[in-house]
This record gives sequence, C-alpha cells and structure tokens, in this order.
Amino acid sequence: MALSVREAVATNVGIDSYTFHRFFGEITKWEEPSQEQWKLKDFFDFADTQGVPFVSLQTVYLKKEIDTFKEDIKNWLANTDRTVVFTWGHPNGFDGGRKPEMLFDALYFLQVSHELGLPQMRIVLGNHWNFDMPVQERLETLRPLVKSMLVAAENFGIKISIENHADFLAVQIMEFIEEFNSPYLGVCLDLANVFRVGENPEQLLKDFDLDKVFMIQAKDVRKIKGHEHPTGWWPSQFFGSGDVGLSNCMEVLKEKNFSSPVVAEISNLFTDLEVKEVAAQAVQFLARELNY
Repeated sequence: MALSVREAVATNVGIDSYTFHRFFGEITKWEEPSQEQWKLKDFFDFADTQGVPFVSLQTVYLKKEIDTFKEDIKNWLANTDRTVVFTWGHPNGFDGGRKPEMLFDALYFLQVSHELGLPQMRIVLGNHWNFDMPVQERLETLRPLVKSMLVAAENFGIKISIENHADFLAVQIMEFIEEFNSPYLGVCLDLANVFRVGENPEQLLKDFDLDKVFMIQAKDVRKIKGHEHPTGWWPSQFFGSGDVGLSNCMEVLKEKNFSSPVVAEISNLFTDLEVKEVAAQAVQFLARELNY
C-alpha cells in the first residue's frame, strides 16, 4: 500500500533511480534483461505511489532523454515539499583518476543542477574495480578534478557529496574531503559499500562527524561465501533481512538527529526477489525506522 507523504514518509527519505537500472536498460553480469522499460516519468510515478518526496537521479540514464528530462524534473518539483538531486558518475566516474575527461560531463550536470535549483550532486570517483589500485596515486590524480568541481559548486551554492563506491574505504573518503575544508564538500555514505570493503557501518556512523555526511544511501545485501571481495556478488535483500545491520544503523542516525537525506538504493537482487516489491518495502522500512 502506498504511504502518505505527510503521515509516514519524512522529507529526508528517498529512493535512487539506480534501483530500477534494469528498467532503464542496464544489467549486471548477475542479471537478465527486463522486458519492462521505463522513462524518467515512470520512475517519478513509482515515487509518487510510495509517497516519496526525495529522489536521486542517475545522470547516466538522463542522457537518454536529453531533450525532455529537465522539463520532467521541473514538473515533478512543481508540487511542494519535493527534492531532486543528481547522482553523477555511474558506473565508475573518474575511474580512479584515469578518466579526467569526465570532468566536462560532471560540470555539465552541476550546471544543470544550478539551472533547476537542485541543492546537491553526488559524485563517484571510481568503483569496485579500482579498489586494489594504490590509494595515494589515485588521490593525487583525483585531487585537482575534485577541486575544479568544488570551485564551480561553491560558485553555484550547490553541495557535492562523494560516495564511497567500493573504490575506497569510507574513512579514506572522509579524510580526503576534510583536506578541502569546504562546507560544500561532504560524503555520500553508502552503507552496503561500507560493508563490502570490510568496514563496520554502525561503528562508522557512531565515529563520523555526520555534519560532513550530506546523504546516506541505504541498501541491504547478503555476504556470499567466495564473493567477499568488493568485486564479488553482493545481492540486495529486503531491508532489514541482509547482513548490513540496517536497523542498528538507523538507530544511530536517530540518536544523532541526522536530518540529511536517507535514500534507498537496490542493486542486483537475490534469487526470486522482485524489484518493485523490494523497493516499496525499502521505503516503508526507512520511514518506520527513521520515525523521529
């Protein structure tokens, strides 16, 4: 059953469009193509049925609707108490610094964020395939790219959040953003990716200064024997039934009065699960657990 925005879903609870990546024409090696295909409006319709007031949009899918996506976003935002942010860089952003040319694409979507009045843009620096590359070498290459983005973001008044995309430890991302000492640069903390690289999500939430965490991406995954490396299979579960410890994580967020967005995201699903059902349950789970 759909939830009411006013009665059940806090304004900081959201969902990311990657949840429906198969509907946008993308599959991982663990998946089969979907006959059902979506456009941006279909994703907005799903968010509306769940009473979700916050959505994050993967820019890689928006490129397929380059002539219409801005108007679709404006139309969805026409109703009050709604927020959209872009999630830029899928699948591997700057590829650990090996794709500096992606800066132009990132700056384009930062400019569009400004045009549409969006408050934040999440970016990724790489992905799980970069995890074993030397950390300091990557950071040296990435530092000027992030600096260029930060200059533009500060000019626009838009926050940038860097996701721990299973390419770095989350503590390394936090240390990296602290170097810049800017209120416009923070972390998008993906709790499942924390778990994938061997960190403890609950403990990190307790240890981190959450003022520097601009967004939480919540998903629950199962740890599969033989797939413990970040590049392995980490299938999504119903929220609260996987190995991430989401209930404990949400309790920490409540204790620390975290008020920034907490966004449900689903990757490839465990056997026989259906994405719409899992997505609806994810929103209900977050709404219930974050009922301040």
